Amino acid sequence: ALPIFSLSEAAIMRKDFKAFTRRRELMYFFVLPIVVTIMSIIPLTRTPYFQASPIFSAFILLVPGALMATLMGSMIIGQEGAPVWHLYSSPVTAESLVKCKYACVVIFLCAVTLACSTFGLFIIHPSLKTIFAAVIESIFLIVSLSAVSLRAAIKGASFVEIPRPRMI
Repeated sequence: ALPIFSLSEAAIMRKDFKAFTRRRELMYFFVLPIVVTIMSIIPLTRTPYFQASPIFSAFILLVPGALMATLMGSMIIGQEGAPVWHLYSSPVTAESLVKCKYACVVIFLCAVTLACSTFGLFIIHPSLKTIFAAVIESIFLIVSLSAVSLRAAIKGASFVEIPRPRMI
């Protein structure tokens, strides 16, 4: 079987996953989808006869991944900071850099969406048809929004580190 990613692409993806999980200034990134999910659910659970509509159930399944896709995709190139020259001097082509950055965003967001959706499903209990439709739509949103935000990040990346890496 042929590997999907080369060793250099896998190393860049591993570095990006570590960067997003270890950097303190990116911690809000992990909290944002959880907060959006909880803030959406809490007001409805306080009513005595709580019954979630299919639209609300789909909202809980769609919003965390879509929201993070726009943020993470627009930040992933600029987070390289001043040591971006490592990428310029490496044998990684522009095509493979975009491929591994895009795959990193999509894989990470699918995991986040799965976690937030599981949490929401235990509280809301939507129908199986709603779950299936929302999961498929969530994957489509993640794939498309990640591509659009990565394109914007490539076009307007800022590698300034002071006081911290910026988004466009």
